[in-house]
Amino acid sequence: MKETASHKVSRKLSEEPLVMAGIGLTTAAFLMAAFGIYKRNQNTSQWGMRLRVLFQGLTVSALVWYAYKNSKEDFKTGRATVIKDLDWIKLERQALNAEKAKLKPEETKKSVFAEED
Repeated sequence: MKETASHKVSRKLSEEPLVMAGIGLTTAAFLMAAFGIYKRNQNTSQWGMRLRVLFQGLTVSALVWYAYKNSKEDFKTGRATVIKDLDWIKLERQALNAEKAKLKPEETKKSVFAEED
């Protein structure tokens, strides 16, 4: 059963509450700065922008921390995918055969994978 978008959002909010708090605080700081600019209050606008940068940094840090935590859990439970070694010679032969099948016989010499005589 595929997870719907609304269920995914609610699951992510419950699993990662610091991210949503960071987004809210960043938005509030930005609105504070915008209000300071609107009222021509330089002190308020400067503090709002400084707080915005701080909260953005904390939000990104929370995202990185949750990603690290989830990847660590994936390796413990065995859900992590292991990168397999590729058989490069086989892959190159397949690409050569596919390229030869698409090209006309007189164009095969121009191929990148064409064997030199």
